[in-house]
Amino acid sequence: MKTQLFPGDRLGLYEIVSSQGKEGVPSVYKAKKADTNDYVALKVRSRSSSPEELKALCKEAKIGKILGKHPNIVAVHELCSNEDLIYLVMNFIDGRSADDLVNDEESVSPKLALRIARDVALGLGYAHSKGVIHRDVKSANILFDGSRALLFDFGLAHAPGFIPTGAVGSAGFIPPEYSHDIRPDVRGDIYSLGVTILHMLTGAEFVRSECGSIHDARDYKKFISKFIPDALKPLCLKAVEQDPGRRYQSAGAFAEALDDVLRKL
Repeated sequence: MKTQLFPGDRLGLYEIVSSQGKEGVPSVYKAKKADTNDYVALKVRSRSSSPEELKALCKEAKIGKILGKHPNIVAVHELCSNEDLIYLVMNFIDGRSADDLVNDEESVSPKLALRIARDVALGLGYAHSKGVIHRDVKSANILFDGSRALLFDFGLAHAPGFIPTGAVGSAGFIPPEYSHDIRPDVRGDIYSLGVTILHMLTGAEFVRSECGSIHDARDYKKFISKFIPDALKPLCLKAVEQDPGRRYQSAGAFAEALDDVLRKL
Protein backbone atom coordinates (compact mmCIF):
# COMPACT_ATOMS: atom_id res chain seq x y z
CA MET A 1 0.00 0.00 0.00
CA LYS A 2 1.48 3.35 -1.08
CA THR A 3 1.28 5.98 1.64
CA GLN A 4 4.19 8.29 0.81
CA LEU A 5 3.48 10.66 -2.07
CA PHE A 6 5.83 12.43 -4.48
CA PRO A 7 5.60 15.45 -6.79
CA GLY A 8 3.40 14.60 -9.76
CA ASP A 9 1.35 11.95 -7.93
CA ARG A 10 -2.42 12.41 -8.15
CA LEU A 11 -5.06 12.14 -5.45
CA GLY A 12 -8.44 12.66 -7.08
CA LEU A 13 -8.51 16.23 -8.39
CA TYR A 14 -5.23 17.10 -6.68
CA GLU A 15 -1.66 16.86 -7.98
CA ILE A 16 1.09 16.67 -5.37
CA VAL A 17 3.58 19.54 -5.56
CA SER A 18 5.75 18.96 -2.48
CA SER A 19 5.84 17.48 1.00
CA GLN A 20 5.16 19.94 3.81
CA GLY A 21 5.56 17.48 6.68
CA LYS A 22 8.49 16.97 8.99
CA GLU A 23 11.37 14.88 7.68
CA GLY A 24 10.44 11.22 7.99
CA VAL A 25 6.75 12.06 8.57
CA PRO A 26 5.49 13.20 5.15
CA SER A 27 1.78 13.38 5.99
CA VAL A 28 1.04 16.94 4.82
CA TYR A 29 1.45 17.96 1.19
CA LYS A 30 1.15 21.03 -0.96
CA ALA A 31 -1.03 20.19 -3.97
CA LYS A 32 -2.66 21.86 -6.96
CA LYS A 33 -6.32 21.39 -7.81
CA ALA A 34 -6.65 20.36 -11.45
CA ASP A 35 -9.75 22.34 -12.42
CA THR A 36 -8.74 25.65 -10.80
CA ASN A 37 -4.93 25.49 -10.40
CA ASP A 38 -5.45 26.66 -6.81
CA TYR A 39 -2.95 25.44 -4.24
CA VAL A 40 -4.23 23.50 -1.24
CA ALA A 41 -2.77 21.54 1.65
CA LEU A 42 -3.59 17.85 1.98
CA LYS A 43 -3.32 16.04 5.31
CA VAL A 44 -3.04 12.39 4.33
CA ARG A 45 -3.62 9.23 6.35
CA SER A 46 -3.45 5.60 5.31
CA ARG A 47 -6.59 3.55 5.87
CA SER A 48 -4.36 1.32 8.01
CA SER A 49 -3.59 4.22 10.39
CA SER A 50 -4.67 3.88 14.00
CA PRO A 51 -8.39 4.35 14.74
CA GLU A 52 -7.49 7.42 16.81
CA GLU A 53 -5.71 9.08 13.88
CA LEU A 54 -8.57 8.38 11.49
CA LYS A 55 -11.18 9.61 13.97
CA ALA A 56 -9.18 12.81 14.50
CA LEU A 57 -9.01 13.43 10.74
CA CYS A 58 -12.76 12.92 10.31
CA LYS A 59 -13.36 15.13 13.33
CA GLU A 60 -11.24 17.90 11.80
CA ALA A 61 -13.39 17.78 8.68
CA LYS A 62 -16.64 18.04 10.64
CA ILE A 63 -15.35 20.83 12.86
CA GLY A 64 -14.09 22.61 9.76
CA LYS A 65 -17.70 22.78 8.56
CA ILE A 66 -18.79 24.21 11.92
CA LEU A 67 -16.10 26.89 11.81
CA GLY A 68 -16.34 27.91 8.17
CA LYS A 69 -13.97 30.78 7.34
CA HIS A 70 -12.06 33.07 9.69
CA PRO A 71 -8.85 34.99 8.91
CA ASN A 72 -7.01 33.39 11.83
CA ILE A 73 -8.07 29.76 11.31
CA VAL A 74 -6.90 27.51 8.46
CA ALA A 75 -10.05 26.71 6.48
CA VAL A 76 -11.03 23.11 5.75
CA HIS A 77 -12.64 22.34 2.38
CA GLU A 78 -13.48 18.64 2.26
CA LEU A 79 -12.58 15.11 3.28
CA CYS A 80 -11.76 12.75 0.40
CA SER A 81 -10.60 9.16 0.05
CA ASN A 82 -9.51 6.42 -2.32
CA GLU A 83 -8.86 2.71 -1.81
CA ASP A 84 -5.72 3.32 0.25
CA LEU A 85 -5.82 6.84 1.64
CA ILE A 86 -8.05 9.35 3.41
CA TYR A 87 -7.10 13.00 3.03
CA LEU A 88 -8.28 16.33 4.37
CA VAL A 89 -8.22 19.27 1.94
CA MET A 90 -7.35 22.63 3.54
CA ASN A 91 -6.26 26.11 2.54
CA PHE A 92 -2.57 26.21 1.71
CA ILE A 93 -0.75 28.79 3.84
CA ASP A 94 2.61 29.89 2.47
CA GLY A 95 4.44 30.30 5.75
CA ARG A 96 6.05 28.54 8.69
CA SER A 97 4.80 27.25 11.99
CA ALA A 98 5.53 29.25 15.12
CA ASP A 99 7.47 26.20 16.28
CA ASP A 100 9.72 26.43 13.20
CA LEU A 101 10.25 30.14 13.84
CA VAL A 102 11.44 29.32 17.35
CA ASN A 103 13.64 26.44 16.20
CA ASP A 104 15.25 28.57 13.49
CA GLU A 105 15.88 31.61 15.69
CA GLU A 106 15.92 30.00 19.20
CA SER A 107 13.22 32.55 20.12
CA VAL A 108 11.17 35.30 18.50
CA SER A 109 10.96 38.98 19.42
CA PRO A 110 8.39 40.06 22.02
CA LYS A 111 6.51 42.11 19.42
CA LEU A 112 6.24 39.22 16.96
CA ALA A 113 5.34 36.71 19.69
CA LEU A 114 2.49 38.93 20.89
CA ARG A 115 1.29 39.64 17.34
CA ILE A 116 1.08 35.90 16.70
CA ALA A 117 -0.65 35.29 20.04
CA ARG A 118 -3.13 38.13 19.42
CA ASP A 119 -4.12 36.63 16.06
CA VAL A 120 -4.52 33.18 17.61
CA ALA A 121 -6.62 34.65 20.43
CA LEU A 122 -8.92 36.20 17.81
CA GLY A 123 -9.23 32.83 16.07
CA LEU A 124 -9.93 31.12 19.39
CA GLY A 125 -12.57 33.70 20.27
CA TYR A 126 -14.37 32.91 17.02
CA ALA A 127 -14.06 29.14 17.55
CA HIS A 128 -15.33 29.47 21.13
CA SER A 129 -18.35 31.43 19.87
CA LYS A 130 -19.19 28.33 17.79
CA GLY A 131 -18.84 26.07 20.81
CA VAL A 132 -15.46 24.69 19.71
CA ILE A 133 -12.59 24.38 22.22
CA HIS A 134 -9.29 23.56 20.51
CA ARG A 135 -7.58 21.66 23.40
CA ASP A 136 -4.21 21.47 21.61
CA VAL A 137 -3.00 25.06 21.24
CA LYS A 138 0.78 25.08 20.82
CA SER A 139 3.48 26.58 18.61
CA ALA A 140 3.42 23.63 16.21
CA ASN A 141 -0.30 24.21 15.50
CA ILE A 142 0.11 27.86 14.51
CA LEU A 143 1.12 29.04 11.03
CA PHE A 144 2.55 32.49 10.31
CA ASP A 145 2.58 33.79 6.74
CA GLY A 146 4.53 36.97 7.43
CA SER A 147 1.50 39.14 8.11
CA ARG A 148 -0.92 37.04 10.16
CA ALA A 149 -1.06 33.90 12.27
CA LEU A 150 -3.56 31.08 11.76
CA LEU A 151 -4.54 28.25 14.07
CA PHE A 152 -5.03 24.73 12.72
CA ASP A 153 -5.35 21.05 13.71
CA PHE A 154 -8.69 20.74 15.51
CA GLY A 155 -8.39 16.94 15.71
CA LEU A 156 -8.55 16.94 19.54
CA ALA A 157 -11.13 19.70 19.81
CA HIS A 158 -14.25 19.58 21.96
CA ALA A 159 -17.34 20.63 20.02
CA PRO A 160 -21.14 20.29 20.11
CA GLY A 161 -22.30 16.85 19.06
CA PHE A 162 -18.97 15.13 19.74
CA ILE A 163 -18.33 12.69 22.56
CA PRO A 164 -15.33 14.00 24.57
CA THR A 165 -12.18 11.92 24.13
CA GLY A 166 -9.56 11.17 26.76
CA ALA A 167 -6.72 12.57 24.64
CA VAL A 168 -6.14 16.25 25.32
CA GLY A 169 -3.28 18.46 24.26
CA SER A 170 0.48 18.11 24.20
CA ALA A 171 2.83 17.72 27.14
CA GLY A 172 3.74 21.04 28.71
CA PHE A 173 0.84 22.92 27.10
CA ILE A 174 -1.98 21.05 28.87
CA PRO A 175 -3.82 23.12 31.51
CA PRO A 176 -3.54 21.60 35.00
CA GLU A 177 -7.30 21.21 35.46
CA TYR A 178 -7.43 18.67 32.62
CA SER A 179 -5.57 16.20 34.83
CA HIS A 180 -8.58 16.25 37.16
CA ASP A 181 -11.12 15.31 34.47
CA ILE A 182 -12.69 18.76 34.61
CA ARG A 183 -14.86 19.48 31.58
CA PRO A 184 -12.81 21.58 29.13
CA ASP A 185 -13.73 25.21 28.70
CA VAL A 186 -12.30 28.25 26.94
CA ARG A 187 -9.88 29.02 29.77
CA GLY A 188 -7.93 25.85 28.99
CA ASP A 189 -7.14 27.22 25.53
CA ILE A 190 -6.08 30.51 27.10
CA TYR A 191 -3.64 28.68 29.38
CA SER A 192 -2.16 26.76 26.44
CA LEU A 193 -1.77 29.98 24.45
CA GLY A 194 -0.04 31.53 27.45
CA VAL A 195 2.48 28.68 27.51
CA THR A 196 2.89 29.09 23.75
CA ILE A 197 3.89 32.72 24.33
CA LEU A 198 6.53 31.61 26.84
CA HIS A 199 7.83 29.08 24.34
CA MET A 200 8.03 31.66 21.55
CA LEU A 201 9.77 34.22 23.76
CA THR A 202 12.41 31.86 25.16
CA GLY A 203 12.52 28.63 23.15
CA ALA A 204 12.07 26.76 26.43
CA GLU A 205 10.22 23.46 26.57
CA PHE A 206 8.01 22.52 29.49
CA VAL A 207 7.02 19.32 31.26
CA ARG A 208 5.44 18.69 34.62
CA SER A 209 8.67 17.60 36.30
CA GLU A 210 12.31 18.69 36.28
CA CYS A 211 14.34 17.07 33.51
CA GLY A 212 17.64 18.66 32.56
CA SER A 213 17.07 21.90 30.65
CA ILE A 214 13.32 21.30 30.32
CA HIS A 215 11.46 23.60 32.69
CA ASP A 216 8.90 22.53 35.26
CA ALA A 217 5.41 23.50 34.12
CA ARG A 218 4.23 23.61 37.74
CA ASP A 219 6.18 26.77 38.54
CA TYR A 220 5.70 29.30 35.77
CA LYS A 221 5.94 32.21 38.20
CA LYS A 222 9.61 31.50 38.82
CA PHE A 223 10.27 31.04 35.09
CA ILE A 224 8.45 34.24 34.11
CA SER A 225 10.23 36.22 36.83
CA LYS A 226 13.61 35.05 35.54
CA PHE A 227 13.24 35.00 31.75
CA ILE A 228 10.33 37.20 30.59
CA PRO A 229 10.67 40.98 29.96
CA ASP A 230 9.04 43.14 32.64
CA ALA A 231 6.47 44.65 30.25
CA LEU A 232 5.10 41.17 29.49
CA LYS A 233 5.20 39.62 32.96
CA PRO A 234 1.68 40.56 34.20
CA LEU A 235 0.06 39.34 30.98
CA CYS A 236 1.96 36.03 30.98
CA LEU A 237 1.36 35.42 34.68
CA LYS A 238 -2.38 35.87 34.30
CA ALA A 239 -2.60 33.64 31.23
CA VAL A 240 -0.90 30.66 32.92
CA GLU A 241 -2.54 30.89 36.34
CA GLN A 242 -3.05 27.43 37.81
CA ASP A 243 -6.58 28.45 38.87
CA PRO A 244 -8.78 28.92 35.74
CA GLY A 245 -10.83 31.51 37.61
CA ARG A 246 -7.79 33.81 37.81
CA ARG A 247 -6.93 33.67 34.10
CA TYR A 248 -8.40 35.79 31.33
CA GLN A 249 -11.98 34.59 31.17
CA SER A 250 -12.36 34.81 27.40
CA ALA A 251 -10.14 34.77 24.33
CA GLY A 252 -11.50 38.22 23.47
CA ALA A 253 -10.30 39.63 26.79
CA PHE A 254 -6.91 38.01 26.21
CA ALA A 255 -6.70 39.52 22.71
CA GLU A 256 -7.47 42.97 24.12
CA ALA A 257 -4.77 42.57 26.77
CA LEU A 258 -2.28 41.50 24.10
CA ASP A 259 -3.18 44.56 22.02
CA ASP A 260 -2.69 46.82 25.04
CA VAL A 261 0.82 45.49 25.62
CA LEU A 262 1.67 45.63 21.91
CA ARG A 263 0.80 49.33 21.80
CA LYS A 264 3.33 49.98 24.55
CA LEU A 265 6.22 48.04 22.98
